[in-house]
Amino acid sequence: MVNKTMLFPLSPLKSLAKQRAQIVKQRNHLSPQIYRLLNAPLPDPGEDVRAQTLISLDFETTGFNPKQDQIISVGWVPITQNVIQLSGAQHFLVKSLSKKNNQQAVIHHILPEMQQQGISLKRIIDILFEQLVGKVVLAHGSVIERQFLAHYTQQQGWPNLPLIWLDTLKIEQTYSRYSVRPYSKPKDDWRLSKLRKCYCLPSYQAHHALSDAIATAELYLAQLQRLFATEHVPIERLMRASL
Repeated sequence: MVNKTMLFPLSPLKSLAKQRAQIVKQRNHLSPQIYRLLNAPLPDPGEDVRAQTLISLDFETTGFNPKQDQIISVGWVPITQNVIQLSGAQHFLVKSLSKKNNQQAVIHHILPEMQQQGISLKRIIDILFEQLVGKVVLAHGSVIERQFLAHYTQQQGWPNLPLIWLDTLKIEQTYSRYSVRPYSKPKDDWRLSKLRKCYCLPSYQAHHALSDAIATAELYLAQLQRLFATEHVPIERLMRASL
């Protein structure tokens, strides 16, 4: 197994703090939400990950290329003190898709008339940024969320935002070979539905942003219990596993 600490010797949190400070110093046209997000205190590198408030996030998109595809819907749910806070769950449909992407949205069981009742992506991202202040972002296969969010900020003339990301897919890939108790390991299939089955979690409605966000949150809590039980888990340990 590759030692990710050797590949990334600089503390991920210290690196994030440096990046945030540089952005705040150099940019004078950031939105108030971005300033609050970048000025929020970061956790101590050795702090237990269970002490963090997470936002389990999912984007449903019309494809994998943010330059030509669009975000259809966004869903998230907070995790506080290892409890999924369903009262804080949010789900939004994005309004004003192109005709081509409207057709793609039907694959996600979202009809054009439903899409027209949505709100602008700008408004959704503004709300999301408000929710992310002082939080850790959780996703399954976070490359989609990272890339589409980076493309959006680039379109606004902003830099890529240094956020704390945890990725249940990467965590599973990193630790699955070190299971200490009976466990139905996946065989090169790291889909959310497949991993939930390995953890004996119930089936769920796939390709729905909020449903996937909740499903990811449940998988994350199951991972913590199986991998670490009551062991202290420094947040940077899972950050490195999520790279």
